[in-house]
Amino acid sequence: MDGNRRRFLKEGGLLAAVLAASTGKVVCAADEPAPSAVRTPDLAAFEALRFGVSFHFSMNTFTGKDYEPGNVPATTYKPSRLDVRQWIRVSQAAGAKYAVLTAKHMSGF
Repeated sequence: MDGNRRRFLKEGGLLAAVLAASTGKVVCAADEPAPSAVRTPDLAAFEALRFGVSFHFSMNTFTGKDYEPGNVPATTYKPSRLDVRQWIRVSQAAGAKYAVLTAKHMSGF
């Protein structure tokens, strides 16, 4: 995973350098309007969903800590008897129109 991240950052930096060289302008995120300041069709569609759920299922689930920096053995992560369909059934029953699953957060698993 780290190799992919490094490659992404390297190639992104290269792309920014090429754009700056070809246009004579350095593009910076600060030059762009804040995403929330621009109402796009995608934003309107997302807002129309109104309610969704977010699941964070990572090492914290098994250590019980709010912040797990990744210093516990990988064997700590041991999902068993999961019924993720039940998560979705409950979410739908609550009226959720979408679900987001975060499986890798801070701990790296």
